[in-house]
Amino acid sequence: MTVPWGLIALLGLAAAMVFAAVVVLLVQRLRHPPRRTAGWALARGRPADPGDLGLAHREDEVAGMPFWIAARDEPTLASPEAPTVLLLHGWGRSRRDMLARLEPWRRRGFRVVLPDLRGHGDAGGAGTLGTEEAGDLLGLLASLPADRVHLCGHSMGGVLAIHLAAATDAAPSRSPTIAGVVAIAPYERVRIPAAAHLTASGFGGRGIAGPVLAILRLLGVREPSTRDAASRAEVPLLVLHGAEDRLCPIDDARRIAAAGGRGTFGEIPHAGHDDLNPDVLESIERTIGVWLGGTLEGTLDETLEGTLERTGGRPDGEGR
Repeated sequence: MTVPWGLIALLGLAAAMVFAAVVVLLVQRLRHPPRRTAGWALARGRPADPGDLGLAHREDEVAGMPFWIAARDEPTLASPEAPTVLLLHGWGRSRRDMLARLEPWRRRGFRVVLPDLRGHGDAGGAGTLGTEEAGDLLGLLASLPADRVHLCGHSMGGVLAIHLAAATDAAPSRSPTIAGVVAIAPYERVRIPAAAHLTASGFGGRGIAGPVLAILRLLGVREPSTRDAASRAEVPLLVLHGAEDRLCPIDDARRIAAAGGRGTFGEIPHAGHDDLNPDVLESIERTIGVWLGGTLEGTLDETLEGTLERTGGRPDGEGR
């Protein structure tokens, strides 16, 4: 029997072309996630802007990155002395998602800044999974009318917050001081959530994740260590992670919190990676409130309770 080598070669070439096309499409998806705009929010009965929550606010833009500045009332919004927090969304999310996470800050009279990162929401360009967004945010920080700013982010936003706190040398001279960081569901390196998203898309596994990440590296997407950044960030750090997070390992979050000498870890029971369940949000809000009260009042060790634990900078996260 004659082996149809020509047909086999043709089928192999076709398979290779299909594989290459899938890789390119997945790279595009990671850099251009679905956008969560005002129409997305309205279609789901969710707030489209801070005004829907009864907050005073204004909209501005820095380097193509739109953002809201919001507060509970006009005097707080306009006051140069109002405490300020920058809220950073995760991959595939937008500033509208972070409207659900501003309550612990609003309660304490904070002015809240909510940007859309590159390629997300109403922002232009392509996302870089946190690589270029850090530079954009340094410019945003320098534009804020505040001397001190807290940072709070979810997933990719939490990782960005930690890297921003560590990037003191790169910050413009007029930038505000970073007063503290809250990172919700952070990860050690970008390959962790990227591989998980690829798996969830139905094209997962090492066979596809490797080539996708290789192309992302060629496009300039870097994979700096979040733990290394946390060790350089000389600010109070609260790391919160869901006990049932299937996207990012909770042990990585513990190590990130333990990397510096000022880290605190909080495990959120029954929470997944991107959980906006009211009970979970209440637990997160309560934990942030306890931690924030302790950092602002200088009584952090005395006020930590419940699921919170002081890591004391142990590199293995011991202390539970």
